[in-house]
Amino acid sequence: MKQSLLFCLLFALGGSLTAQQTIYVKSDAAGANNGSSWQDAFTNLREALVGANPGDQVWVAAGTYKPTGGAANASFGMQAGVALYGGFNGTENTLAARNPATNVTILSGDLAGDDIVGNFATNRADNSV
Repeated sequence: MKQSLLFCLLFALGGSLTAQQTIYVKSDAAGANNGSSWQDAFTNLREALVGANPGDQVWVAAGTYKPTGGAANASFGMQAGVALYGGFNGTENTLAARNPATNVTILSGDLAGDDIVGNFATNRADNSV
């Protein structure tokens, strides 16, 4: 009876227990594009976020990242429990090794890349809302 109860408890919890993972994003990665390492990092942040599960960390290398899709409603969808960190140069093995001041990571809604810094009226029609 105790073994059956233990099995049922483990089975019930098993569905909610998933391994936490670090998912890597680097715009110029040349590997498998699966997020498993810096070499095989996703080149698209949106793809990494779609594949993330609660408890995962998404590490993003320096650069400017824009949502894909080209429409004004394109966005980076975040789900509860997923941590997003920037400031990496793309070689770090620990979160503490990142340097956000040096390795600036920008999430931009300027889909066409034509915004003028400080001008909030010109070239904004293409921006994600």
